[in-house]
Amino acid sequence: MKVLIFDFDGTLTKKDHNIWRELWNYLGYPTDKTSPYAKLYVSHVLKKEITRKEWFDKTCEYFMAKGFSTKHLFNVSKNIEKINGLEETLKILKNNGYQLHILSGGLRECIYYALGDLTKYFTHIESNRCKFDGNGNIVSLLPTDYDYEGKLKYVEILKRHGINAKDIIFVGNGDNDEWVIQSGCKTLCINPTTTDGNNKNFWHNSIQNVDNLTKILPYILEGKQEHKVIAEVFDLK
Repeated sequence: MKVLIFDFDGTLTKKDHNIWRELWNYLGYPTDKTSPYAKLYVSHVLKKEITRKEWFDKTCEYFMAKGFSTKHLFNVSKNIEKINGLEETLKILKNNGYQLHILSGGLRECIYYALGDLTKYFTHIESNRCKFDGNGNIVSLLPTDYDYEGKLKYVEILKRHGINAKDIIFVGNGDNDEWVIQSGCKTLCINPTTTDGNNKNFWHNSIQNVDNLTKILPYILEGKQEHKVIAEVFDLK
């Protein structure tokens, strides 16, 4: 079996999209280097001063202070623009036997809204989640186990389920994707944002200025012809 794992923000969406920055901005918070948004990132990712759960709990407190609700989530999600050529690329990959996954540090609710019917192409979508009460107000933010180092953990789970690393390709664009290469799978960086796509410690290949996702196909298919779709479903449990 062949597996292709996509990041979401800035990979399957148009360049520079970051759902967290957009949510903070929508609620009226700044996102510059001195903002709570930036300080929380530094405290967890760079300095390791707080846990991932503490990062999300503190973020949720800021969101609750602004009355964050399903309405806000919808208003931000509807502005997410999918990258050009997305459905065409997904169809070709499926027809070439690739099982498709999304492994994102964004929000699952936003991903499902943005993709709409295109979710049918994906076997598994893993991301952080929002929990709301009966009135649609945010209660908590639930972090995924599969971000940053967790993305490597995800690939290792696939390998333990019998998928060879050489049959796994990861496509991403940020510093939270940099651990995946340690699994031995192939990595492709497109439109890098917070990572150096030319750093061979993290990426085997890098493509700049990707405005249509079909541009990744030569790096994935390597001249192979389309063939019958593999319908097997993968269970991570």
